Amino acid sequence: MIEQQTRAQLAQAQRQVDAEALAENIAKLKIESEARRVQRDAAHDAEVAQQQQELQDRKEAPMKLGALKAWTDNGGTKVEFEKEWPTLRMEMLRQRAAGAGVAVKGNARRVEL
Repeated sequence: MIEQQTRAQLAQAQRQVDAEALAENIAKLKIESEARRVQRDAAHDAEVAQQQQELQDRKEAPMKLGALKAWTDNGGTKVEFEKEWPTLRMEMLRQRAAGAGVAVKGNARRVEL
């Protein structure tokens, strides 16, 4: 009888050890899975950012080339232009946005009439 109790206690202790090991392994797997998800998300975010930058560059290229031509046609150098480009770019975008706002208002007036 004592031998059976001892076996039962040993079996119970082994099940407890196994359960703790299993819980530890599950916790490690969850952490690893979350780390992989974070890496995938970061890679995806970087890819999206790169695609957006490439799209912006493609859209801005004609604007920049036109501005560079006007700059050099009026006696400026390419080096000077590149130095001033960020400021010029923002000003051009402001002007385009303001022009788009006027066009939208103009369209709205036509619809109202």
